[in-house]
Amino acid sequence: MNVHIKNTRISSPLIFGFSIIIVLVTTVIAVSLLHSKKITEVEKRIFHTHQILNNLKNIETSLLDLESGQRGYIITGDLGYLESHSQMLRNFDMKIEGLKKLASDNNPQLLRIEKLKNLIDSKVVLLNNTIAIRIEKGFTAAKKRIEATENKEVMNGIWKQISELRDEEKSVLFSTVSIRREAEKNTTYIHVILLFISVIIIVVVGLLIIRAVLKPLQLLQENIALAEQDNLGFKVGITSKNEMAQLSYAFQEMRTLLKNTSESRARLEEELSSRISTEKNLLKIKNSLEKSELALIESNKTKDKFFSIIAHDLRNPFNAMLGFSNLLMDDFKMLSEDKKLYYSKIIHVNIESTYSLLENLLQWSRSQIHEIKFIPEEENLYLFFNKVIKSLRLPAELKSIVIKNEIPQDILISVDENMLSTIIRNLIGNALKFTDNGGEITAFARLKNSDDEGGFVEVVISDTGRGLSEDVISELFTVSHNKSTIGTANERGTGLGLVLCKEFVEKHGGTIWVESELGKGASFYFTLQKASTLVL
Repeated sequence: MNVHIKNTRISSPLIFGFSIIIVLVTTVIAVSLLHSKKITEVEKRIFHTHQILNNLKNIETSLLDLESGQRGYIITGDLGYLESHSQMLRNFDMKIEGLKKLASDNNPQLLRIEKLKNLIDSKVVLLNNTIAIRIEKGFTAAKKRIEATENKEVMNGIWKQISELRDEEKSVLFSTVSIRREAEKNTTYIHVILLFISVIIIVVVGLLIIRAVLKPLQLLQENIALAEQDNLGFKVGITSKNEMAQLSYAFQEMRTLLKNTSESRARLEEELSSRISTEKNLLKIKNSLEKSELALIESNKTKDKFFSIIAHDLRNPFNAMLGFSNLLMDDFKMLSEDKKLYYSKIIHVNIESTYSLLENLLQWSRSQIHEIKFIPEEENLYLFFNKVIKSLRLPAELKSIVIKNEIPQDILISVDENMLSTIIRNLIGNALKFTDNGGEITAFARLKNSDDEGGFVEVVISDTGRGLSEDVISELFTVSHNKSTIGTANERGTGLGLVLCKEFVEKHGGTIWVESELGKGASFYFTLQKASTLVL
């Protein structure tokens, strides 16, 4: 089927219309620039006037400061009032010269400024004379000089010149502001008129363009509908060579190209989706491996650090055990029974200390690889504390430290027996290390919720030891802080026990913290889940 499209070039009305619009836009821009330039010049004049007014204000303020300094010196005789005198005099010359530059295009103002300069010079001479009189003849003579008619006339002349200069600049400012307002008003009127004309011309040109383009487009739309009915087999016979004919050819080719492109795009999207999914999985694996690597590096660093500290701290109890066991072997028959018992206790305490250190290390290593299982059971808190305190009886006796169990006997808790034993043993063990001979350690607990079901128990272990500083407290339960510390009887500890305490308390759903001051002992608090209340 052949369809004839009239051979009329569409570009002609389009070029004409855009040419008119460009001319209009250029005119609007030119007018705007012209008026903007005019307004900018007016703004510069306004700014220039404000500079002159500010300079006059600065000169006026400096005169008052200069006169106040002179009068302060004359009244008090304190040379401190004259410290800035010379600097102010130099500043006057700079300010007057600056004022002259600003008013260089206004001859009447220049004459007034010159007169003001002369008056200020006269005032400066009077001030210096008055200061000299005060130095030579005293306060009364200087006061008479200040009250002289000549001094008042000079000051009145200065204020008069400043007032005339200010009035002239205010007059110029008022005139300039009026010019700016008029320019802004005219600019607004011109923009409104140009906008109105532009709208009319654009509407007319737009109608002409629509008329030139719409009819061929309607014809092309009919041909497209016919082509769709024949399922891409329909071809339009073009007999003209204008833009619409070229558009028809392009449309014909576009239909085929779109079909091929759509099929290719679907395949590409499917492949892209598959690749994105694969990349996301690889990225997750990479991030997981990086995190695992960092955790492993940190774990190895921590492990190496603890092994180094523990190897160092194991020497002390082993040295003690070797030393006292040698004494027992060498002098066994010569030693009294009390000495033998005393040395045996020391050896036993050091063995227990070594065992506790190794037990902490084992517990910590197991917790790092998540081999410790949390198995809660119902326990009586008072009896549980008694059992742990009994196991620490010997080290307490060696330092004459009293351990008091003031926990109410009716509190039942839901805890893992091994974990709670580790917590209490480490906290009381630390208290024994850092409490002096003859000290006291107290265990206490209180219910934080009166309901029979739920709630928790707050446990506190207090001592009368050396206490902790705020810096130590802030990092006490962190792995990075752990280092070998020495107790009151040269006992050594890694701090690993406190890290275990924190982990095990948190496994019970509780929290642990410490309150202490240097020299005033320490109180370690932790919370446990309450099971129920037992009435004895």
